[in-house]
Amino acid sequence: MESFIKAHAVTLSPADLAKLAGFYVNTDNGMRRRVSIKEGKLVVDRGRGIESELVPIAADRFVLRDIPVKAEISFEERYPQFRVMLLSSGAGTTPLALVYAGPESADSPPLSEYNGTFQSDEAGAVVSFVVRNSKLVLRTRGFDEPKTSAAEDAGRGWYPLESVCADSFKNNWLGLLRFTRDSRKQIDGFFTSNFAGGVRHLQFHKLRP
Repeated sequence: MESFIKAHAVTLSPADLAKLAGFYVNTDNGMRRRVSIKEGKLVVDRGRGIESELVPIAADRFVLRDIPVKAEISFEERYPQFRVMLLSSGAGTTPLALVYAGPESADSPPLSEYNGTFQSDEAGAVVSFVVRNSKLVLRTRGFDEPKTSAAEDAGRGWYPLESVCADSFKNNWLGLLRFTRDSRKQIDGFFTSNFAGGVRHLQFHKLRP
């Protein structure tokens, strides 16, 4: 691997590396990975506290250093505000796709900030968000609120969400939801992606009262 790196490694600017940092989520199984900058290098958290350096071999392609097999990570910007990290373990294998969820942030906005009603013109759907039992919940039309008080309980059209990072949440059925903000830093919509469900970049905008 080191010989391959010596032959193919390229140099990227600190700004080019920094724009790739953040949290990424696999919308099929909920797996989360963090990409960060450490000592001027891009590293990925592989789980259980294990990190590997991402060595650039092109502007959007990297290989993992110090692992026994060759693994490549590439980044694609398929739509505006929609980045995908693809992990490939070799030729002929299906890459594992993780969607960009957002940057690391010390801020934790109150869940009530996400309350409201949102509409997707593309899907002809309207959903709303409320906070119950310290969980943000997405509700669809005709929802049934669970009778018990367990925060993880789900009902018809009632989907408790798990926080990924600031402004991003996930759910096993819905995939990844990433809220967007306007120039005044107010919530103005969200995107949802669920690869298993065939949803790639469905946009909702917030309806004003």
